[in-house]
Amino acid sequence: MQIKRSFLPSALAIGILFVAFNLRAPITGIGPIIHILKDYFNLSGGTGGLLTTLPLLAFAAVSPFVAQFSKKYGYGMVMFAGLILLLVGELIRSYTGIAGLFAGTLLLGVGIGIGNVLLPSIIKKEFVLHTGLMLGLYTLSLNIFASISAGASAPLTERMGWRNSLAVWIPLALITLFIWLPQVFKRNHSASEPEKVILVNDKGLSIWKSMLAWWVTLYMGIQSFIFYGLTAWLPSVMISKGLSAEAAGNMTFLFQIAGLPTSLIIPSIAYKCKGQQTLTIINGLILISGLIFLIVSSSLWHYILAVTLVGLACGANLSLAISFISLRVSTSRKATELSGMSQSVGYILAAISPVLMGVVHDWTLNWAFALGILVIASGMLWLIGFKAAGDVVIKS
Repeated sequence: MQIKRSFLPSALAIGILFVAFNLRAPITGIGPIIHILKDYFNLSGGTGGLLTTLPLLAFAAVSPFVAQFSKKYGYGMVMFAGLILLLVGELIRSYTGIAGLFAGTLLLGVGIGIGNVLLPSIIKKEFVLHTGLMLGLYTLSLNIFASISAGASAPLTERMGWRNSLAVWIPLALITLFIWLPQVFKRNHSASEPEKVILVNDKGLSIWKSMLAWWVTLYMGIQSFIFYGLTAWLPSVMISKGLSAEAAGNMTFLFQIAGLPTSLIIPSIAYKCKGQQTLTIINGLILISGLIFLIVSSSLWHYILAVTLVGLACGANLSLAISFISLRVSTSRKATELSGMSQSVGYILAAISPVLMGVVHDWTLNWAFALGILVIASGMLWLIGFKAAGDVVIKS
């Protein structure tokens, strides 16, 4: 019996990491080949941006309902359903026409949205003594496969065509389904404790009226606004500066991989600090500096430095946003509720970025103005992060 107890958490940890492998790769692979899809389907910049925006809208739509389904059916079953939606969405997106391209993208976004909400709260519930470490491994897993997808997308498209390039993640989703299967049959494993009171702050108000919850939500939304704007259009920015499509894809890979160290380290540091204001201040300065340098730079080595700085900062942003969901609450039930709120509202904000940047570029024919929007957003993130990083929790 003791062997069983020690094995199950390990099986769950492996399952969490494999689910995380699937939560960014299907999206980050779009950016490096978006110009190919635009040409193939004759799409405008704004419409092309929808291919990155639709998953974010799906995240926003599904997030408020995940906690309720988790309580009723258990997180194992709900996550399994999310993986099925992800798998089906990838199939439809890859091997149908233009309607299927967008419909499949929306469907896989629903599956990813379920994982986005559930995994942080599962980690808080099941890994009480190692929450910081598991959150670090979770965000590291997100970024590793986001990096691989961004770097491999353009070369795979040249060799296999864009359909097979997008479909390359289908086997991973199928493997993850089987790895997650044991969690479906476990009992008493809702990601939320069976409390009957609603999540409230210290004044007895709904979480939606908690100012702290809104700071966390805005932090999640604006960091996603910046990340997904860059994920969608960084390759196009690099091509406009004279790089080849493959070199631009390599820059996107660098952007993703530069965030790996901060993804792993920041959650552990955050959990050891009473407040995280210093982390948000340092990270904000790095992000703003990197974006401005990216706008004004004009040589390859300057591009590399700018993209590295921005990647480091974006990796830290994601880790802090996910850490705030656990740090600003006292129970995993509250973490599920806050995760649902922050990701539903937050990803609505994030969904604006790819389309807005595409439209601004279409109007101005200059990526500097579109990147300037991200500089302004970074300044807002810096201020909001200071509020979200205080050593307080939403109390019940």
